[in-house]
Amino acid sequence: ITHQNNDFLGASEEPKPTLRKLLTQLQQAIEAEPRLGDEQKAKALLDVAELATAGQSVDQVHMQQLAKHSIKALQEVASPLSEDASLPGALQEVLPKVRAIFEG
Repeated sequence: ITHQNNDFLGASEEPKPTLRKLLTQLQQAIEAEPRLGDEQKAKALLDVAELATAGQSVDQVHMQQLAKHSIKALQEVASPLSEDASLPGALQEVLPKVRAIFEG
């Protein structure tokens, strides 16, 4: 999925470099979260990939809706985790920045 994110966000135009960095942080946090099962990780990584897809056209309404859906899905994946898990903190830090890119 890292390669896929890089393909979607290959151009160096703003806000894509920032979005690429944020999505990489999300991906790393998901992969490193020991309290998520493989299926949960796969679903969350697909949501990150959807954000990468939406990042190709952040000004299009349907891409903004896709991003909103993916952000909500990522929050739902992390919601049952305890506060001392790493993923909820990473999402709390990164998702508002991702949301701002699409609402920008």
